[in-house]
Parts: sequence; structure tokens; C-alpha cells
Amino acid sequence: MPMYCYTNSRTGETVERFYSVGKAPDRVRVKGRSYRRDIAAEHGQFRNTPGNWPQHSFASGVSPRQVAEVKAKLRARGVDAQFDPKTGYAIYRDRSHRRRCLEARGIYDQDGGYGDPQRK
Repeated sequence: MPMYCYTNSRTGETVERFYSVGKAPDRVRVKGRSYRRDIAAEHGQFRNTPGNWPQHSFASGVSPRQVAEVKAKLRARGVDAQFDPKTGYAIYRDRSHRRRCLEARGIYDQDGGYGDPQRK
């Protein structure tokens, strides 16, 4: 069953409810307050959809112990790479930043399209 989000317009509070597909009401009442379905909140949790930047990548990340070393090597190649210090995930600001970072590391996108890093 999918999860649906409902937001109270007065307080800004959002609640989540599960309903069968096509059975979600437009409004719900919780503890005497009225909440309206909030489609933007339902889709705001996805990180790796097109046009949703910054993108956090596990696949091109490094061990958290290697973050400083990899950043220094990429900086020497003229690339301002970013990594999450706790997880080591690579963080890309936009599509061109992703391409520059991956190409500097010799990584390419096997399923990539135009503008994605390609095999050299």
C-alpha cells in the first residue's frame, strides 16, 4: 500500500497515511484538525530523480577514511569534489559537476546518455 501525505494549512504539520491505490481521500481529520493531501510532500523524499540535485552517490563514493585523500587528488586535477564525511557518498551539484568528477577518477557511466561520463 502506498503512503500518502497530508498537510495542515494552519500549522504546516504533515502526517502520513497508508491507503490502497486510488482509495486515498483528498482530506483527512486527525485529532480534530483537517489535513489536505500534499502531493509535493509525497514526492519530495526522492533524491535521485532527474533534476533533483544535489545527488548523493553510494556507487562512486569512498570510505569515509579516504575522503580527504580523494578530495586532494581531485583538487590537483582541477575538480572541486564533495563527499559526505560520515558516509563517504559522493555529492554532485549538477550533471556537469558529476561528469567532471567521474571523468577525473576514470569512472564512466555504462548506461549513460548524452553528457554523461563516457568510456575513453
